[in-house]
Amino acid sequence: MQKSEKKATKKSNNGSVLGKAILVMGLILFVMIIGVGCGFLTASLNTRPNLAEDIVPPASSQIYDIHGNEIANIHAAENRRPVGINEIPKDLQNAFIAVEDNRFYEHIGIDPRGIVRAVWANIRGRTVTEGGSTITQQLAKNAYLTQDRTLKRKIQEVFLALQLERQYTKQEILELYMNQIYFGQGAYGVQAAARTYFGKDVKDLTLNECAMLAGIPKSPNYYSPINNIEAATERKAVVLDQMVKYGYITESEANTAKKESLSIAKSNNDGGNGPSYFVDYVLQQLAEKYGDDAIYKDGLKIYTTIDMDLQAAAESAMKNLPTYFTDANGIVQPQGALVAIDPHTGYIRAMVGGRGTDQFNRATQAVRQPGSAFKPFVFAAALENKYTPDSIIDDKPLKIGGWEPQNYSRNFSGKVRLRDVVRWSLNVPTVRIAQDIGIDKAIYYAQEMGISTFVLDGATNDRNLAIALGGMTRGVTPLELTSAYGTFANRGIHVQPVAILRVVSRTGKVLEEAERKEKSVISAANAATMTAMMEEVIRRGTGTRANIGRPAAGKTGTTSDYHDAWFVGYTPDLVAGVWIGNDSNGDLHGMAGGMTPAVIWQSFMLKAHAGLPVRHFEGAPSFAASSDDFPVEDHEKEKDPKRKAELLQISENCKVVPAHKPETYWQAIQMYWFVHLGVTTELNPWDAYSPGRLDQHLFPFYEKDCAAGTLDDKKALELLECLWIKFNNQPAPPKVGITLKESSTYTDFANINTGGITPDGQNGVNPVSYLILDCMDEMKLLQPSSNVQISRKTPRKFLKRACEISRKGWGQPAFYNTEAIVQELLNAGKSIEDARRGGTSGCVETGAFGNEAYILTGFFNLPKVLELTLNNGFDPVSKKQLGLKLGYAEDFKTYDELFDAYKKQVMYLIDIKIEGSNIIEKIYADYMPAPFLSIITNDCIKKGKDYNAGGARYNTNYLQGVGIGTITDSLAAIKYNVYDNKKFTMKELMAALKSNFESSPVIANLVRNKTPKYGNDDDYADSIMKAVFEFYQGAVTGRPNIKGGTYRVNMLPTTCHVYFGDVMLASPNGRLAHKPVSEGISPEKGADTHGPSAVIKSAAKMDHLNTGGTLLNQKFTPSVVAGEDGLNHLADFVASYFTMDGHHIQFNVIDRAVLYEAQKHPEEYKDLIVRVAGYSDHFRNLSKALQDEIIERTEQSFA
Repeated sequence: MQKSEKKATKKSNNGSVLGKAILVMGLILFVMIIGVGCGFLTASLNTRPNLAEDIVPPASSQIYDIHGNEIANIHAAENRRPVGINEIPKDLQNAFIAVEDNRFYEHIGIDPRGIVRAVWANIRGRTVTEGGSTITQQLAKNAYLTQDRTLKRKIQEVFLALQLERQYTKQEILELYMNQIYFGQGAYGVQAAARTYFGKDVKDLTLNECAMLAGIPKSPNYYSPINNIEAATERKAVVLDQMVKYGYITESEANTAKKESLSIAKSNNDGGNGPSYFVDYVLQQLAEKYGDDAIYKDGLKIYTTIDMDLQAAAESAMKNLPTYFTDANGIVQPQGALVAIDPHTGYIRAMVGGRGTDQFNRATQAVRQPGSAFKPFVFAAALENKYTPDSIIDDKPLKIGGWEPQNYSRNFSGKVRLRDVVRWSLNVPTVRIAQDIGIDKAIYYAQEMGISTFVLDGATNDRNLAIALGGMTRGVTPLELTSAYGTFANRGIHVQPVAILRVVSRTGKVLEEAERKEKSVISAANAATMTAMMEEVIRRGTGTRANIGRPAAGKTGTTSDYHDAWFVGYTPDLVAGVWIGNDSNGDLHGMAGGMTPAVIWQSFMLKAHAGLPVRHFEGAPSFAASSDDFPVEDHEKEKDPKRKAELLQISENCKVVPAHKPETYWQAIQMYWFVHLGVTTELNPWDAYSPGRLDQHLFPFYEKDCAAGTLDDKKALELLECLWIKFNNQPAPPKVGITLKESSTYTDFANINTGGITPDGQNGVNPVSYLILDCMDEMKLLQPSSNVQISRKTPRKFLKRACEISRKGWGQPAFYNTEAIVQELLNAGKSIEDARRGGTSGCVETGAFGNEAYILTGFFNLPKVLELTLNNGFDPVSKKQLGLKLGYAEDFKTYDELFDAYKKQVMYLIDIKIEGSNIIEKIYADYMPAPFLSIITNDCIKKGKDYNAGGARYNTNYLQGVGIGTITDSLAAIKYNVYDNKKFTMKELMAALKSNFESSPVIANLVRNKTPKYGNDDDYADSIMKAVFEFYQGAVTGRPNIKGGTYRVNMLPTTCHVYFGDVMLASPNGRLAHKPVSEGISPEKGADTHGPSAVIKSAAKMDHLNTGGTLLNQKFTPSVVAGEDGLNHLADFVASYFTMDGHHIQFNVIDRAVLYEAQKHPEEYKDLIVRVAGYSDHFRNLSKALQDEIIERTEQSFA
């Protein structure tokens, strides 16, 4: 084809397009003229009086807390929050006009210029790709029409736009439009969009944010800054340029906005992270009254009673729940619930219905057996029927048909007072009371206080005496039981619980407002008496772990099968109830209401009352403590001559001690008990205050009384056993939060030292030493924790007798090296006399009894520091930068570089720890004097200084290192495999750790089974252990504390090794994520494969003598230590370790199979005791993680 022909063809084509355009435009203008005329005619004949009523879109409902703060945004398909035009910033209005319809204020609803421009663009594109719609047309389309891109729909859109312009002003149209359009992420309208993207109200948006929002509707998914920040930023720039073009802002303002960064709000799932169980409860109540549509579409404002500060405290307290297992539905068990109510108004102030994201609200829906938490209804009925706190009830065997109720202790106490029945939650006297007054009366008062779940008809119903102990046919919800207890706090008046204060429509109309519904149930005097009796429960009864240091009353509840555990209690300001149980009604491993439920209650109430003035219960009588407090004993009424003589002797003893020095063996033991009470009452120091060398202290009195004929071994042993019972029955202080996690069931105790040497260096074993061994053997109690000091001068008979008791498997006595203890004290600056009088307390801590303030200031997670080191100081668990930025794992080219970085991280974190500890110690010195400890600790009076301020002769602080086995094996795994033998790279190791070794079974096998391990007398691993220990010990020892003393180290975990493992991912030694680290100085579980002798040889390479104590656990099966040979092997094993300067060793003697069975069937192993760390406890009381850790410890043999 010639060039001229090409030009002709091109000209012909252009002419064809132009002709088509003229033709189409002519047709469109013709149709528009006809359509507009018809439209105006139709409009004039059939005009709606208020077209905008049809544009009212669905609106989200908001839920507010008691202070008016929004806590949840509730919506169905569309999250929309309509606002008035006066709340929409001018910048946002202008941004939309500039980018969507710049002639908005000039046209009549349609813009012919825009239509022509769009038509031309569409013809050029040969498809319908551009609209040319005005803001008014977009509003009409979104409100009334489909999204079809057809000519018919376009003409309808034009008619509606014209009609809207006739009825409403431009500002009203703009308001409707800006509340209608979709912004992505489920947000409709500018207010919802502002909250979604920027976490603020639309009225508070900046120019930068306005431009970003205005750009989104063009393509909500593509231009969403959450989905595509780059595209959204580019679109924002277009909007700003348009605003400059049309004179809304200056170019300088636009450039500034373009450079500003945007803070995009994190998604909160519309309040899903708030008090979800409470919100669900509120929605359930509203749905029953108004229906779902009103909640999700009508834009209600729902004002509630929830207090978010208390809610946060409740949620934090519930983190103290133990973890036993995850059920088939993926829900962690046990579950729990907490409800807090203002007893005077009925306002629900906090509600936690479980842990996790399931929809079952256990606070309002779980109907569970209340156990002894039901008893207050029986007691209230008794008071209303002429009982008094001092009414006497027989606590003796009772048979009702085939039922024989038992007390928790399985013992009976004879005649007891009502207030003691309450305080100690005695079952049999409670049933007798119910039998006397009639069970229907107890049910009546419970119903009047709001309990609605009784079954009163049918073959199986609640009209029986078992209900006195909480044996209900169905059960009760935590909400109803908590509300019922509010009756006692509110002077006998029950107020129905209230969750919703007010509901307001989107137009401002109040739809409902709460009215108090109250009922007088019992007299104010009897309510006050109930309060006084339940105050004793917390002060001195079954609920001491709930003590919050201000007036509070409450009641424990435990079902006989350990399926439900409760604590419900109150102050004058607040009533709160805690329930714990498995959703499947499974066993709680022996948990009672006075244990974890009371701890959770205490944790919550402490925070809930922080800053509030202390208030006392109005009208509550006080009960003075007396020697016959419980059980009721009066020597004048006592008929048994033997018991009468004992009571008279106790009275005579108390006339002497503690005011004067003891004169007899019995008085000396009584003196011990009074001192222990004084110390623990004053400060409740975590490790109590060891009574020290009990056998040596008692021996002179024993010898004197035996010579006088007033004492024999049988009587001396009986008195020791009485002391053991007192120690064991003293309630432990409550633990919450991290303290609960790091020390679990560990309780304060007096670690009684027996044996060792005398102050002049001679053998310290005497006849009382053997009596103490007999006492611990016969009693088998958890407290007091008992140990034996073994010196080179200790008779083998004594050592073997201690080993004979230890091999029975319940963890006592522990064994300590006297020579090591003395040398440790000498190395710490004590005199030889004071060192010989010293010993251990707590778990294994060395101290100079009566001369020293030795304070444990916390635990140090040695393996965690390696995790930080491998991640450039970043914690992959908390997602925080905790350590120094020294490089990532792959940056360390040699082992020495890695270990140097590890040491720098250790030093950095110790600096922080010591600084924090000194601040705490200063607070104690300034604000927490300890006068009793100051009197009984030497040199405090001489110096004129308090025990906490440096008054003691010696003042030492200890920092406990944890996980030496784990850190040793982890460093050995890296050194051996990455650097020395190049079995794998650091990059490969880090990938394995990140996947919890699932992606790297070969690496897992190498580090677990093919690498030198601590505990096998292997110098490769043991040298690493020494290097870590020596650096840690040197980094801490000698640092000054605020009392004029210094810091030293211990190597012990309590149960912190479980918690420390829980906050870590997988370790290089093959330990899996969140599993416990090694405890004490024991090897990692399963790593010690060369027998017990290799273990003690490895452990002995540590310099024990420059510590304040080290803890070594060993585990044997009973067959290994059976018979005379087994006993000799065990004794020789202890002696051998101590000749190597080992500080301490203790044993679990039990089969792994037994522990597995006890874990599966705890109800059959209620008396099984194991050694945990520096203490023993019932296996069923331990958390699943701690049980597993004990099960997995290596079982050794002497083969």
